[in-house]
Amino acid sequence: MLVLEGHPKQEGMFTMRLRVPADSRLDVHWHPRDERVTILSGLVRVGFGEVWDEGTMASFGPGSFYLNPPESLHYVWCVEDSELQLTGMGPWEVHFQGE
Repeated sequence: MLVLEGHPKQEGMFTMRLRVPADSRLDVHWHPRDERVTILSGLVRVGFGEVWDEGTMASFGPGSFYLNPPESLHYVWCVEDSELQLTGMGPWEVHFQGE
């Protein structure tokens, strides 16, 4: 992880980059504020809803952008080694379903 601006644990805007190994999965979770994601490299699949469903996931490759609206349940699968850039308002929080 590399923070480019701001600090994800403090109030205010932040931007960070994440390198994620192939076949990494992030179970159903949500964030209290918008999370803007740009895929810099690799292949990332994202789904929305309460249950992991590969059949409804959208694929995002290099240059793709998607938005996770506040409190929207979503899940992520980095199919390939991937680099993602996240921008949002801090403090950044991740809440897994059921928390």
